[in-house]
Amino acid sequence: MELAGRYFFRRSNAKPSPMNFARGIPLYRALVTHFGFVGVAILLHCYATAVVWLAAAALIFPFWQTLRQVLEHRAGSAKCSTDFRQVQHGPINRIFEGGFFSRYYGAAGFNRHLLHHWDPTVSYTRFNEMEAFFNCTTLAGELRASRSTYFATFILLLGQSFRDPS
Repeated sequence: MELAGRYFFRRSNAKPSPMNFARGIPLYRALVTHFGFVGVAILLHCYATAVVWLAAAALIFPFWQTLRQVLEHRAGSAKCSTDFRQVQHGPINRIFEGGFFSRYYGAAGFNRHLLHHWDPTVSYTRFNEMEAFFNCTTLAGELRASRSTYFATFILLLGQSFRDPS
């Protein structure tokens, strides 16, 4: 293994270990929870509730999570017609301004996604301190340049899609 800073990186020829039961626990826990809610709704003859829960878990939640990741990582200049499986997009991370929507939608520190990528081992509960530290370094300009809001980023990316129809 190579050491880069304080992080270990796996060699490209290393084979990933097979998934064991312990690594699957979050998936099993999620399935039990969702089927528990659906099962209770069915037992109480609340069939509409069961259907809505399944639709939300299967369709709505993945949509909002995908949208959040696009807003965090998509470059404003990225053209829709570009196949990013063939062309490098480059790293894009943003810090979203505070506010009710940002705190709700970007919960657990996702509104400070740039900081997460600079050091993934730092807990989101310490992002205020981490940002204050970086604001006293030469990286303060990069922090300022990466600031946006979810709405402004959405409008920027939507505008780019209209300028570059696929």
